Amino acid sequence: RQMCIRDRAIRKLLTVDLVHVIDPRPLRRRTIFASILAFVLLLIAMILPAHAWTAIQRLSRPWETIEWPRDVILHLETTEGEPVDVNYFAGRFFPRGTSLGLAVANLRGDLPEDLQLLIRQNDETLRRESIPVVSSDRERLSFGKIQIPLRESFEFRVSGGDDDQIPCMRVEVVPPPMLSEIRLTLKPPFYTGRDAEEIPAGTSFVQALIGSELHVEGTANTTLSRAGFETSRGKSFSFDVKEGTGEFEGTFTIGEAGSEFYMLQFRDDLGIGNDSALRLEVTGVADGIPDVTLVSPETDQFLTANAELRLAVSATDDVNLTQLTLSLSPVSDRESERQWSQEFLEAPQPRMDTELSVQLSDLGFRAGDVLKLQAIG
Repeated sequence: RQMCIRDRAIRKLLTVDLVHVIDPRPLRRRTIFASILAFVLLLIAMILPAHAWTAIQRLSRPWETIEWPRDVILHLETTEGEPVDVNYFAGRFFPRGTSLGLAVANLRGDLPEDLQLLIRQNDETLRRESIPVVSSDRERLSFGKIQIPLRESFEFRVSGGDDDQIPCMRVEVVPPPMLSEIRLTLKPPFYTGRDAEEIPAGTSFVQALIGSELHVEGTANTTLSRAGFETSRGKSFSFDVKEGTGEFEGTFTIGEAGSEFYMLQFRDDLGIGNDSALRLEVTGVADGIPDVTLVSPETDQFLTANAELRLAVSATDDVNLTQLTLSLSPVSDRESERQWSQEFLEAPQPRMDTELSVQLSDLGFRAGDVLKLQAIG
């Protein structure tokens, strides 16, 4: 009986079609889909290796915050090349009326087309501005040029492309130190005999002889740390500043002919500067050469050794004469004991006329001497 059952089972098994029992088509479709997916993933990994590696990291460490790689990483710096971030503006103040110049670059390459500046004023007004891109042929790079007029404190940030990570930065704008009062006193050179004179308030032009001294006293509207003049010729004059106040004082000498602009510059105790608190034009005038005339003798003369020589001289100057000297000496002998000179001025004056007579024999001159007569003013 068991033999019959076994033979019957074998006969039925031989009649079974295995193709109908196991259908391989769904498995084949899944295999093809998996192969295509693997090829696509491999292609992405070859084209975007950084993104692929980031995806693996995010899958393997889901508890960590891992950012996707970006095509744009914006970098801010000043026009002098100093990096700019939140710490750059901490504790720093900027004078009102100036401007803030910045440059923005993409550390990953070219700048995005949607590069923009966002500014929030104190009244919460939000302003968006496109940042112009400037090319640098020397470095073959491009950078965004930012120029912000400083009128009041504000916050700003820069964004573009897929970089929105630059934080909002606050710029504190304060008024610069201003001139409240100034007094200018001009002291002419000593030889002029003129007294010092005070320049009228509001004067922006000073003309004086070379060698004149200009004394400056003034007051600013805030405590100063430094005050002085910077000239258009690159010279600078520092003034004494009274500690803890806005008072300053100093003197400088007009040493060159021609016009020169003097810019009064301040720095307050916060480091805020004002490079044009006052603009003063100073013109130095050269003193003219005195006009000296030997009135007598008018021409060369022949005299005996014991003759009397009559001399007359006239001298004028546009300001004041400080010296008038007559000298007589042998042309061929420069020994001091055989020279004679006479000074006539006791005090500066604009004109001098004088006459005198000298006895040649009393001066030690001898027969045959050829004498040179000079009048110097």
